[in-house]
Amino acid sequence: MFIGAVVFVSIQMLAGIAPGHAHPPGQTAQSRIFLLDGRVLNTHGDCAMLPDELVCMVKLGGGDVAESFDLLTVPRALVNEERTTAYAQALRAAHYGATRGEQEYTELTNELARVLGELEASADRDRRLGIAQVARARLAGWSAEHFGYKAEETRQLVSLLDEVIAELRIAAGQTKFSLDLVANLAPVETIPILPLPDVTESLEMALVSATVTQAAAERLAILRSAQRVATAAPVAAAIKARVEAAWRAEEASERAYRALLNDAVTRADAAVRQGRPAAIERLIRDVAAQDGRLGSRRPREMAAFTRRLEAELALATAQRQAFVRWQQVKAQLLAYELALRPLLDGWVSQRPVLDGLREGAVPRRPSLDRAARRFASIDAALITMRPVRELADVHAVLRSAVQMARLGLSLGERLTVAPNSEIAGNAAAAVAGAELLLAQARTDLVPALFPRKVR
Repeated sequence: MFIGAVVFVSIQMLAGIAPGHAHPPGQTAQSRIFLLDGRVLNTHGDCAMLPDELVCMVKLGGGDVAESFDLLTVPRALVNEERTTAYAQALRAAHYGATRGEQEYTELTNELARVLGELEASADRDRRLGIAQVARARLAGWSAEHFGYKAEETRQLVSLLDEVIAELRIAAGQTKFSLDLVANLAPVETIPILPLPDVTESLEMALVSATVTQAAAERLAILRSAQRVATAAPVAAAIKARVEAAWRAEEASERAYRALLNDAVTRADAAVRQGRPAAIERLIRDVAAQDGRLGSRRPREMAAFTRRLEAELALATAQRQAFVRWQQVKAQLLAYELALRPLLDGWVSQRPVLDGLREGAVPRRPSLDRAARRFASIDAALITMRPVRELADVHAVLRSAVQMARLGLSLGERLTVAPNSEIAGNAAAAVAGAELLLAQARTDLVPALFPRKVR
């Protein structure tokens, strides 16, 4: 049947047309970032798009010069995103055309030829119309789904299929219908793929990259790689000198900033320990002034460091408040420690009785009674004491220790009436716990008598 013959021949002819985009054999194109000021950056592979930045890789070297791959972060506010995105899409289309495009387009045309063969062989008018419509729908969307590959060819084929479908509808007796010219879209703009930059061009772009990124570590890494490539590759003396000067300037800047930050850290630490917030306020101003004299070349790092100094300021303020508070309560702290001494001496005087209980021995009843009376008086004295809040935790632990010791002594008195291994074990455990609590209270008491340290 003749209806599909013209389309079939057209398919065979269009299938042989060369791809619209392709890399030269053996060449791998690299992405470009087009800046709003007209400058262009060369990147390796696609960039990751963050809310405010593009994160990319910069490749330098190759051939006889060792390659390096350095991170580059570009503020999106500097980027011509429409042009950059369009070029990235063109690159993907070119790569597709150079790799899988022709094969997949051939598969499409072969499939279309097979479908039209079925159309020719069928005597069922409705089935032939359905086959043609399905083939058209498949063909109409193929180019858009494959990076615009063979867009003009597929448009021509769709137009031919539209004519076939119109004939089939007439043959089927349909007198009212409209052609769905979905594929008759405006031609896709072909964006030329730029050649790979030579070593000089890549060094020029590296210098631009170093001025664009706000991350000092990225800038220094890119310039180090550029300096290495400029030294190893046969490039003009002028570009070599520019790269060398930029790298040395960045190295000097890095040393200056490192010295600035190290000195500021030392001064801030001393101010915190001494409780001098005013010193840190001056330090923040000094650091900002020195940053300005250095050209404000580390905006990210300095913003983060300023936040760190502000945290140090808060600590210094807290330390200052601790000193003021200590001046207010130091007399009470000393009075508490003095009042506590005889109570602790009383505990020590009864340690032979406590040690006996802890070791499983049963002290004599008179010794137990004396120890019980002494610990009762210690407990009563602690109850009457009103420590300041700095000593509240220490005081609570002491009270728990005394009460634990009194429990052990009470259990020991029961042992003098009737020996019992379980009671003896409980008494030993109570005394051991009391001694641990006492040791903890002694340990905590010493720093509590002095100003609180925030660091």
